[in-house]
Amino acid sequence: MNTIILTTHIGPNGRLYIDLPTDLQNPDVEIALTFQPLPPHNTWFDNFFTEIIGGWAGEPLQQPNPLPDEKCSRP
Repeated sequence: MNTIILTTHIGPNGRLYIDLPTDLQNPDVEIALTFQPLPPHNTWFDNFFTEIIGGWAGEPLQQPNPLPDEKCSRP
């Protein structure tokens, strides 16, 4: 028995198409599928900005001045 885990996308028509090459040729096989929706990309958990970003307790962060031989494209 082989287990293959993959991440794919279900299109707007609601259909999932799977095309997997195997070493098997012409046998009967049993396939088990488990669907698990993934969370949307780039999501932040509750209170992320206040607990993580706003949670800095050290000295205020400042960007260092570039060295004389470094070029900075920002004004």
